[in-house]
Amino acid sequence: MLASFCSFIEAVFYRAAALHLSSHVGRYVLWITMFSSAMYSASAAFLPSSFAMYFVMLGTAASLSPVQSGWRRITFAVGAYAVAGIVGWPFSVLLGVPMILEQLFVRGTLEKYVSGQSAAWAQKRARGLFIAIAIGSTVAVRSQSPPLNLSPR
Repeated sequence: MLASFCSFIEAVFYRAAALHLSSHVGRYVLWITMFSSAMYSASAAFLPSSFAMYFVMLGTAASLSPVQSGWRRITFAVGAYAVAGIVGWPFSVLLGVPMILEQLFVRGTLEKYVSGQSAAWAQKRARGLFIAIAIGSTVAVRSQSPPLNLSPR
């Protein structure tokens, strides 16, 4: 069952690489996953790292789709990375950081901005981060950033 699920996820990842990057990169992904003994042995293992591998691969496949595909792309990718962190290993969530940074700073969603509103956009994003830091610092009684706080000191 797990090996079949992993094969399906590998096919989704190959399809995303071939469709959104290039067919040449897709062929490389196909050959790497097909002849990798680690993928073969990890696909059927009932371990947290196997589940992290499944869902990080799904999140990466969703991340490869164009930024213009909107909130469905973001929701699916972030959800897959979150499941990888919850069911698998917590630090596997860090593999989703590049996609989140791309979404925050590229501004490639279908959301339309009036010219000259870039400062308002940045203020809105900074306000959300400030609120998260303020709430985290109030609860923990020390200055911290909940989005970046991964281990206690």
